[in-house]
Amino acid sequence: MTADDLWRSILAGTEILKNRPNFRYDPVFCARYYPDFVANRAWLVQVLEKTVMLGKRGGNAYQMLQTRIPNINRSVAELVRDPRLRKALDQGLTDSHELAFELMALGGPIDQQIGDFSQDHYFGAYPDIAQTGVSGLRHFIQAGMAEGRHSLRDVRANQHKGALALDPDVVFLDEPTSGLDPLGAAAFDELIADLRDALGLTVFMVTHDLDSLFSVCDRVAVLGNQKVLTVGTVDEVRRFDHPWVQNYFNTGRAVGRDVANAGVL
Repeated sequence: MTADDLWRSILAGTEILKNRPNFRYDPVFCARYYPDFVANRAWLVQVLEKTVMLGKRGGNAYQMLQTRIPNINRSVAELVRDPRLRKALDQGLTDSHELAFELMALGGPIDQQIGDFSQDHYFGAYPDIAQTGVSGLRHFIQAGMAEGRHSLRDVRANQHKGALALDPDVVFLDEPTSGLDPLGAAAFDELIADLRDALGLTVFMVTHDLDSLFSVCDRVAVLGNQKVLTVGTVDEVRRFDHPWVQNYFNTGRAVGRDVANAGVL
């Protein structure tokens, strides 16, 4: 199997593959760095095929960064988890490091499926980097590793500050956002979602925080009158015919969330 075969196999059925069949040529990258060629895409491809072969221009981020980051291949290899890519790297398949980098550079959800890096997680943890407009993967390999910034690999390995002890399957939380300001509560909700997705955790949370219920919870159980009134998704709970449930989930802040999500505010 060639690197081209792996690219097609991993991205099979995605819009990405339709728009970018060749991992050595990234139209988004070229549009940003070669605006003088972008007017005519067909011509751009022809020019790049010649200039890339001559070593004058790169058709993707990896080709541009090869000479700027001496350890790029080693860093890429450290992040790869996908067994197909791991085998390709271990066997020295031609262009396998470029393939792995370009796959992870696509961002979510592809990056975290094939490697120990998630741009969404990285930007969430370091919003200052997100504001620069630089690629998360590029920053992490070029500077973040040396600076000790944690990646999805650290979350999965429970190595970063605040790691969960003993690698549990279920985590119980009692009013975790109580006393936090709105920004802090939102950041905590994002952390819970990251840990849940990265470590495969089941999170059992007692909360009265509507924002947490709407943004994090897959299923909700409503307690009242000394019993469980209803269990289901948030949408299912909101349709439950009970005066207290209707008042709690369909008035006040709950309605405010609906309006904000609809783009009215």
